[in-house]
Amino acid sequence: MSDQVSLSCSSEFVAYACGQAHVGWSVVSLKAPLYEPSTRAAVDVVAVIDKSGSMAGEKLTLVKKTLEFVISQLKECDRLGLVTYDTGVYLDFGLMKMTSKNKERATHIVKQIQDGSSTNLSGGLIKGMVEILDRGKDKNPVASVLLLTDGHANAGITRKEDIVRAMRNPKKYMDYQSHSRPMLFPSLFQANIAPTFIPQQQQQQLAPQMQQLLPQIQQIQPSQVAVPPVPQLQQQVPDLQAAAAASLPPPGPPATQNVFNQGPPMVPPPPPPHQFFQQAEESQLPEDDDDSDAPPFEGSVYTFGFGSDHDAAMLKAISDAGHGVYYFVDSVDKIPESFADCLGGLLSVVGQNIALTVEMGPKCTIKKIHGRQSRKLAEDKKKCEFQLGDMQSEEQRDLVIEVNLPSLPSPSKEPQAVLTTSVTYFNVITSIMDAATVQLIVDRPEAASNEPCDANVDVDRQRNRITVAAALETATSLADAGNFDAARKAVSDSRTIVETSKTASEDFCKALTKDMQDCLEGLLSHSSYSTFGQQQMYSRAQSHEIQRSNFVDSPTYGSSSKAAMQMQAKAFKPPSKK
Repeated sequence: MSDQVSLSCSSEFVAYACGQAHVGWSVVSLKAPLYEPSTRAAVDVVAVIDKSGSMAGEKLTLVKKTLEFVISQLKECDRLGLVTYDTGVYLDFGLMKMTSKNKERATHIVKQIQDGSSTNLSGGLIKGMVEILDRGKDKNPVASVLLLTDGHANAGITRKEDIVRAMRNPKKYMDYQSHSRPMLFPSLFQANIAPTFIPQQQQQQLAPQMQQLLPQIQQIQPSQVAVPPVPQLQQQVPDLQAAAAASLPPPGPPATQNVFNQGPPMVPPPPPPHQFFQQAEESQLPEDDDDSDAPPFEGSVYTFGFGSDHDAAMLKAISDAGHGVYYFVDSVDKIPESFADCLGGLLSVVGQNIALTVEMGPKCTIKKIHGRQSRKLAEDKKKCEFQLGDMQSEEQRDLVIEVNLPSLPSPSKEPQAVLTTSVTYFNVITSIMDAATVQLIVDRPEAASNEPCDANVDVDRQRNRITVAAALETATSLADAGNFDAARKAVSDSRTIVETSKTASEDFCKALTKDMQDCLEGLLSHSSYSTFGQQQMYSRAQSHEIQRSNFVDSPTYGSSSKAAMQMQAKAFKPPSKK
């Protein structure tokens, strides 16, 4: 069995008549191998979990069970971190190796998560990304942030465009969405005692007494502390708070100035490693910030939206910017399976930093590239460079390109070189850089049949895919603007194209047709669109665009690794308390 990503290319027709110019459709394809190694690439995962008030009850219970499942699937070489957020942002624990002892600690912390207040989504996301950025040299090859929410961002940075901008330089933009403040007992927090936070004015009154306690507290190590540890320290907190409250001056201006007011913000000293980040006011980023010097984010961001009340456009935009996918979780019972689908993919990454180049043959040029892949097209349209991120086990990436073929004065005895394509990537299986090159050629006889029945099935199939992805994206924009008639027409027209194509009877194209039918049901009314139609269309348009599964009932873009992980999630039962 091959351990390399295969590279191939196809033309819609094998021959084009020489006496005239043509526009030929072509597909450049990458195919990842099946990867089920006994030793896989280690991963760094930061789960960023919404614990706002709307998550209370069954949703939060299932999320905690899902996190316990994630913990159970990670090996000792893997690392997991946890950030939770409501109005504030909490680093429950930083990235740590999933040893047996740390799994117990992580599971205990997960069980203690409780619902809170508002939704500082941006703060949680940015803190999760910073955890990945701060890994230094000690980092695993695969890294990802998994962001989960059931609502709209209503604290911190709330505009979709601003959050995407902040993702370009997370460390810088933490200052725009939150101020951090020190926690009284960081060592107790490490030992998983619910931390106690004191308002900043009270902190100023407590400072002399806390200075006397700090040496004693800082000597406490998590490994030396039982749960619940040092009750005498906890018991001192109410007395200290009461004494501080009694001696407070009359209310005055806030101790921390909003970052968008004039002058430097008055902030406390930097917090210890395990922190509570208190969100400031709802924030908007300056328009003229330059993020060109931002360090690259060496990871991906996956988003999970529960139910009908989350902002699908925002979560899709975040996942696009983070080179991940947006999962629409339409029912609570699909929370574990959705996370499992994502985890199954992350644990089966076979190629990273995939760079593909297409160079055109003599007198051939690129007319159009379909899709939204990151790319750089030369001005003369003779060359294009693509950045394709990573590939997971059994995945495929297909670049659909329309090519201008020149007229030739006479039949060609030798095939015409249309394009040459090459790929380089880091092979996670072999831990080396790999490369491959192939050439696409066509015959140029005096006459050639270019009837639809003669079309290459691979090209026809991928043309259907990009037709559906583009139609769903267009329809979503129309429906967001309230034009449901035009949205339905866009979806119906693309369905007709697929149903009358050469590959209409294939399972893949039947699945495309089924997706469009589902989306049409979501476009029946404003009510159906706001309840499930919008989320469904954003999710499926993205899935077909990037060729990666992002909803558990989808028959397309799945893999054996993802299917196996979903089965394990369904059967998972958290270990009973000893």
